[in-house]
Amino acid sequence: MSDTQAHTGNGSGNAEIPAAVAANASANPAATINERLGAVESPKVMNQEMTFYFKAPRKDPTTGEPPVDKETGEPIKARPPVKLMVPIPTMEYIIDLLTSDNEKYKQFVINTFADLIKNKVREQVNDDNAPVNRQEDLQLEGLTLEALAEEEPAERAGRGILKETWAEFEEDYIEVMVPATGRSLDKVKGAAKFLAQRLYPVRTNRKIVTFLASQLDIWAKNSQRMDEFNDLYQFLVKKADSYINMGEDTLLANLE
Repeated sequence: MSDTQAHTGNGSGNAEIPAAVAANASANPAATINERLGAVESPKVMNQEMTFYFKAPRKDPTTGEPPVDKETGEPIKARPPVKLMVPIPTMEYIIDLLTSDNEKYKQFVINTFADLIKNKVREQVNDDNAPVNRQEDLQLEGLTLEALAEEEPAERAGRGILKETWAEFEEDYIEVMVPATGRSLDKVKGAAKFLAQRLYPVRTNRKIVTFLASQLDIWAKNSQRMDEFNDLYQFLVKKADSYINMGEDTLLANLE
């Protein structure tokens, strides 16, 4: 046995106990347990399964047909979704970075949160109905970490959806829903427009939002690109549900 460490002595591979801890074990068992827990290094990451979706090749603007594989002659489809186990930092690891002596590590964590808040501000700046142009118009209530944490995952994912993706969804919705429902092209285009605008123009009309939510479900069951638009679909489902169940005070605030 060395001068600095006491071993378990059973050959089972258990963690080594500092000699000072072992000496005081009989006098203070609780302290021994705490010392051992503190000596065990927490994992820096935890694996989380993530699914990555891919866009289908754009159709020819003239013919409306998808590109064709030169060898097989078959239409080129979207790449199948890929599932990967991704290492995500644990809370203990983040705390280690914030309490380290490396200023770059600390600033990196702060900037990560700053980017989340900036994306939330961008929503207000890019709002089609009431864009923020002055500091005094900026709504600060939803810009805290607590407010962001309370958001549904689908809401957070919705903020990252590109305008091009919304436009492609609108095109796919029209293409799918005319044959799926038998409704006229103009009616389907009208529904697609409201959905692509994130339901905002009709947010105070529960009947319209309820109808559009039912149409969205029909699209989801019939679209060949559902996997590609999954984040967008989940966002719209949550958004429709929030508008349908909107309280009277909130409803009035949206009208005033």
